[in-house]
Amino acid sequence: MQSIPVNPMVTAGAIFGLSSGHSIWNNQRLVVQLEQKLPEDEGQFVKAEKKRVEGFQYLYDFTKYLATGLFATALLIFFFTETRHWQAAAIAIVILGLSGLVIDYFSKERADIYCQIIMNYENGEQL
Repeated sequence: MQSIPVNPMVTAGAIFGLSSGHSIWNNQRLVVQLEQKLPEDEGQFVKAEKKRVEGFQYLYDFTKYLATGLFATALLIFFFTETRHWQAAAIAIVILGLSGLVIDYFSKERADIYCQIIMNYENGEQL
């Protein structure tokens, strides 16, 4: 039985596509939920949002560690393999790691701005 070759770049593209699709779907669902909750009780909404935003802040540090591990893995693959297939896999791993860092950098920036807006509201400013 002949095995089907796996293209590392196609695999990386599939990972990007699936994660992006999930994020878009999840974000649209979340926006609808938040729009429904805001008019009900603004104070409770702000408290819930503060807790939600603070709840995922740790993931940004996790991404840095994950990217470091991915880069180390890619380096090991480059040093210990000679085959083009494995080297392509290492390049795909580097692309995944760099993309995660870039995406999380901009996501963290938006989350920090949003968190600051929530904090300002708690200190007396209006939304």
